[in-house]
Amino acid sequence: MNRCLFFITFVLLLSTNVLADSKSASGELQDLAIREALFYASQGEWFDAINRLDNELVRRTKFDSKIDLPSTARSQVESSRIDFELSYRLFLRDGQTLLNIIEKNVDDELRNNFLLRLAKLYLQKGQPKDALLTIDRITGKISPEIADDLSFFRGQVLIANGRYSDAISTLNELKKSQTFLGLPAQSQNTRSLLGFTGYNLGIAHLLNDNKTEGYDQLDLAGQISSDDEMILSIRDKANLMLGEQLLRDGSYEQSRLILDRVRLDGPFSSQALLSAGWAAILQESYKQALVPWTLLSERDVTDSAVQEAMLAVPYCYGKLNSYNNAARLYGKAVEDFGVEINRLTDSIASIREGRFLKALVREEVKQETAWIVELRELPEMPETFYLLDLMVSHEFQESLNNYLDLHHLQQKLTGWQQDLLAYEE
Repeated sequence: MNRCLFFITFVLLLSTNVLADSKSASGELQDLAIREALFYASQGEWFDAINRLDNELVRRTKFDSKIDLPSTARSQVESSRIDFELSYRLFLRDGQTLLNIIEKNVDDELRNNFLLRLAKLYLQKGQPKDALLTIDRITGKISPEIADDLSFFRGQVLIANGRYSDAISTLNELKKSQTFLGLPAQSQNTRSLLGFTGYNLGIAHLLNDNKTEGYDQLDLAGQISSDDEMILSIRDKANLMLGEQLLRDGSYEQSRLILDRVRLDGPFSSQALLSAGWAAILQESYKQALVPWTLLSERDVTDSAVQEAMLAVPYCYGKLNSYNNAARLYGKAVEDFGVEINRLTDSIASIREGRFLKALVREEVKQETAWIVELRELPEMPETFYLLDLMVSHEFQESLNNYLDLHHLQQKLTGWQQDLLAYEE
């Protein structure tokens, strides 16, 4: 179940829009206020974008009778503000009011796009019931761009709410519109979901106690042919899940064959190598176990799978009566663990001194796309070595975004205070 919820979060992180998706851009770009707000939004300055549209709505409400505006002008501004608020994760600011605005002021396609994005935010926030209620509000005309995404997300929401049979039915319908095993899909959006549907369908079957069908779906998802990195990662995840399930079932040889499908340079390779070694050990094939475990033990020691392999390799040598190698590698593991204990001690001290939060708001680091990983490479920041798994988790990212927003607003308040003092002078 934990793996299922992790993957739901993973897919949502990949599929959530970062910039506002303005479907009626051709009309909106005629409005100067919206164009100005889009300028700030394109730079991630959601607060400034929303603030300008709020001020514009107040101005237009006050002077509406004096200004000759098109009948759709106010609706366009309100729609853009909703768009920016969803991108800024302000779905709790208005609550029911936001839903009422969505359903009152925009056409079916735009309203349904907003509702889908709002539902995704609810699920990311750990509110699956609210996500389901929001998704059920989607009615009328649905734009082709979100049709497959909507079906896929509905299946995820149903899984998160424990309605596995309904999720299986929904995902099966979506699967009929897709072609698996590398054959062309019907649309670009369908191709982007290739593999996700099979994986989640397999998870739904497993959670619904349909083990055989679940294994079949994971097996199909684990054989998809693609050049897309996202799809390849889902393929690896499906093979890892299936391999570990077979390992628990006692099908050790079959488990090893499935785990061998996982790419050595993929995000799930360390866990796959660890499980492959255990599949060999449970068959008492210690030489075979040494192959994946030796490769794994040479990786970054901060990975828990690597730490386990560092002890497992000398254990295998001991079973093979190669005691010199076993003693040498046990000694090396003790030395490496000692270094890591010192590093952990430094990290704890640094975090308690507040240096971790200061590191997170460094503007020069955030210029890089993978700035969290860049933090880990800086020698003066020992607090980040063991926090990489934490920092890439969805819960941490949500809290981090809120912290960065508050820090940003604090800087604005400081600047405004200085401006007021200058103005008074």
